[in-house]
Amino acid sequence: MPFDASVCLRELPDHTGSPIADAMAFGADAGIPVVVAGSGDDPRPRAPTPGPQPITRQHPIGMLGGARRIVVWLDREADRRYEASMIRPESRLGRGPSLFRGARGADPDEAARRYDELVKRVLTPGLRAMGFASSGRTYRLTAATDDFAQVGVQRIGSFPDSIRFTLAFSLISVKHWENYRAQSGQTRTRPKAVMPYGWGEWGRCWWARANEFMASVRAAHRNHDEGFLVSAREPVDPVGEEALTVVREFGLPFLLAQIAEPI
Repeated sequence: MPFDASVCLRELPDHTGSPIADAMAFGADAGIPVVVAGSGDDPRPRAPTPGPQPITRQHPIGMLGGARRIVVWLDREADRRYEASMIRPESRLGRGPSLFRGARGADPDEAARRYDELVKRVLTPGLRAMGFASSGRTYRLTAATDDFAQVGVQRIGSFPDSIRFTLAFSLISVKHWENYRAQSGQTRTRPKAVMPYGWGEWGRCWWARANEFMASVRAAHRNHDEGFLVSAREPVDPVGEEALTVVREFGLPFLLAQIAEPI
């Protein structure tokens, strides 16, 4: 479905302990689906039915962030199994909770194909329309002549059926970069957008990831998840539109403000 910032950044109450009907009513009002996490030997999510069953766990909580659905647990045993799977390092670094990633039969190449499609078909044209010129997965704001004002697409996590990436924003004055190169022996002609380069010893030098602009998203993800998730099972357009909205509403205005009147 199309990206809707009013839904994405909407406050989401914690329905834990409340009847499932309350979560369903909120989902209907917000225009996003509610699903019940599977239990027993069937981990697949299923559509809920109104009833008095209390919710034992809910994801997300706080703000909707990038969530495209509300997931609730009604089974305490399934809740405990999920918690255990999140704690085990091999689960977190490997296939992870089966409800969200690494389900049986996952194609590890499909997520990579969709990630490449997202960058080429959605992010690159969208960023060019905002005034950025692309080089690989780095995009420089062409209007900034005395600064390297850039956005970088950075892959930060891979799973059997999904890839997580974030956006990095960088503003480095040409003066700072030339001095940094001379001091460090750096041979690159321009800085990478996904890396910090000092603290502004010789001029403007600022760097941040997308989540620095979106405290509510970090809170919704309980500080564990960062950035955006490309799934082998879901279309890439909503993810790309969400990332572009972060640039349009947060990153680009900050870069332009710093160029015009630096802090």
